[in-house]
Amino acid sequence: MNAKYLFLLIPIAGFYLIPFNSCSSDPLKENIKELYVDQKFDCTDLKKIESYLQMQKNVRKYDRFFNAGKLDKEKLLPYIAKTLKIAQPALQNCDPFVVSDPIAEKVNVFIENSGSMDGYVNGITDYESVLSDIIVEANHYYGKQNLSVSFITDKPYPAKISNINSFFKSLDPKKAPFNVGAKSVSELNELFRLVLDSTAKNDISIFVSDCIYSLDKSSSTINALVFQQNLTKAVFLDKSKEFPVSAYLIQLFSSFTGTYYDHNNNKVKLKNESRPYYIWILGEESLLKQFLSKIKPKQYRGFGNSYFMTANHVDHVAFELLASTNKLGRSRSHRQDKMTLEQVELVNNVFQFSFVANLSDYPDPDTFLDKGAYEITPGFELVSVRPIPEKNQPALVKGNDWTKISDKGYSHIFTVKTVMKNFPNDFHLAFVNKLPAWVSQYSTDDDSNMQNNKDKTFGLKYLVAGVQSAYETLHETKDNTFSINLKLNR
Repeated sequence: MNAKYLFLLIPIAGFYLIPFNSCSSDPLKENIKELYVDQKFDCTDLKKIESYLQMQKNVRKYDRFFNAGKLDKEKLLPYIAKTLKIAQPALQNCDPFVVSDPIAEKVNVFIENSGSMDGYVNGITDYESVLSDIIVEANHYYGKQNLSVSFITDKPYPAKISNINSFFKSLDPKKAPFNVGAKSVSELNELFRLVLDSTAKNDISIFVSDCIYSLDKSSSTINALVFQQNLTKAVFLDKSKEFPVSAYLIQLFSSFTGTYYDHNNNKVKLKNESRPYYIWILGEESLLKQFLSKIKPKQYRGFGNSYFMTANHVDHVAFELLASTNKLGRSRSHRQDKMTLEQVELVNNVFQFSFVANLSDYPDPDTFLDKGAYEITPGFELVSVRPIPEKNQPALVKGNDWTKISDKGYSHIFTVKTVMKNFPNDFHLAFVNKLPAWVSQYSTDDDSNMQNNKDKTFGLKYLVAGVQSAYETLHETKDNTFSINLKLNR
């Protein structure tokens, strides 16, 4: 390859490639031809094309070169040969193209140790077990030198850990290192600010807390909660000016023996009661994705629920209509347009269809399972969203459909129905990541009667809504994480 002839515009590994929005009729073909000006196409050239396609993986026209989200050399090489009008290059033995996932340079763990947290460290608890798991795994994957652990109240107090398991088993609310700092201080938004201020662009921070707001007694409870919610939003928006921070919220439960302080600061004694607490994993989305690929919080003892929030937008999601799975009524697939169904007809007053989508690239694919997080064309109902099990066992996708899609990497199956005879022809489904139902289920505005609220967190929905509203602001005109549009012709 003769580099002096190259006019490609995007730098990749020291060379330049034409961007997708170039005036070129097909930038991929132009790139291939330019790399062949010396009448040679070798492994180095192939790697440049693979790099280009990886950058353009969300462009629908290039779906054909990917298999289960990964570049497929067996699909790319014939295209290169056809473009250059040569025999297929013998490049099967070139080094495989590897996309190196970014990895956090440092993992910071912040453990709230205000008085409200004492009950989680009385005795040997699931809370202590989970903290130990987090530190063990972070130490293993990121290295001791890249891991910091601090208790946090009015400020972070670094902890020295020689033996992880014995350290957490020995935690005592009346003794160091847990008994450190201003334990009567528990301003949640200030804690978030301290944690985020300590989080650099290439870091991941983990914040462990009961996530209970402390309120101004001069205001009504609801007004005070709304005020705190707005402060939470401001904290996350302020951090976003430095770099885009995503948030993964995990709810867990552990036995609690100690004093619970309600929003009026009244004391309630609890013994071995199951109480929720929360882990926030904060950082750039790519770093969180890599972190969650190694560390599996849903396997922690006492896991309850999770919720992923990000300002990033998915421009393209691969999906495919299924011919027969869960189908009620009649329709025919359009021969040329895979996003169109023809001759759609209700049978017994219902038309139902399913499609599959590849959402596996999202850091927490389970976030998509909440039906309430979607907006759908009026007249249609989202019946279900389910993850496709490995090898489709147990079978969610019918055999004939599975034969067609089994090697395409689809992760979720959606089922939609309508009972409307004159249904709209344009179908639209958008994932807008609304607050999941579990947040309201485990939230209370009045914790004065703790016996009826043992499994709830005071003001939780305001806290999570504050964080989520920050991401809604950052989305600006991008009002959904992803959307799917279909044409249903009667």
